[in-house]
Amino acid sequence: ANIRSAMIYLHSHVGYSYYPTKIGKMHSGLIGREDAMKRLIDLCRAGGINVVGYYSLVFNTYEEDRHPEWRIIDSDDGSSERQRGSRYGHCCPNNAEYRAYVEEQIKEISEYFTVDGMFYDMTYWHGCCRCPSCKERYLREEGEELPTKVDLNDPKWQKFMHKRYEWIGEFAQYVTSISKKYMPHASVEHNY
Repeated sequence: ANIRSAMIYLHSHVGYSYYPTKIGKMHSGLIGREDAMKRLIDLCRAGGINVVGYYSLVFNTYEEDRHPEWRIIDSDDGSSERQRGSRYGHCCPNNAEYRAYVEEQIKEISEYFTVDGMFYDMTYWHGCCRCPSCKERYLREEGEELPTKVDLNDPKWQKFMHKRYEWIGEFAQYVTSISKKYMPHASVEHNY
C-alpha cells in the first residue's frame, strides 16, 4: 500500500488502554492477546512505517466513572455531562490526580512501545468546568471566586474564559513536556 506512517490507538475516549496497563484498564478484546498492539507497532516499524500513538486526553469515560473527583462539572446542579446521559466522560485537566494518571500512562507507553510520535486528541475544555480543582486554581491565581453565571458581556466571565484558554494551553504544554521527557525522539501533536 506504500504506507509511510500509521496512527495506532493506545488509549481511547472510553478510557481503555490497548496495552497491559498497570494503572488504567486494558480493553477486554485484548485479553489473551496483550501484546497484539506492540506486535503491530513493531511490524510497522520493521517494515519502514513510522508509528504515531493515539491517546485521548480529557475524554475518559472509564476514569470519570471510577474517579468522580476528576469529573468536569459543567452545570449548576454540580453534575457532569456523563451523569446527565452523555456517551463519554470527561476528566478535568486541572485535577492533579488526573494529571498524574496521564503522566504515568505516557511513561507506561514509552516503556512498552517504540513510537515515532504521539497524537493527543481532545485537548480542550468540554464545557465550562466548575469542579473543586478549577475553583481552587481560579481563587489562587485570580484572588476571587470563579464566576458561575454565563454572561458573555460580563468582564468577570470574559476573564474566566481567558483563564480557561491559558489553562488548556498550559495542560497541552505539560503533556508535551512529559512526552518529551519519556520519548525525547517522538513528535507531539495536539488536536484542539
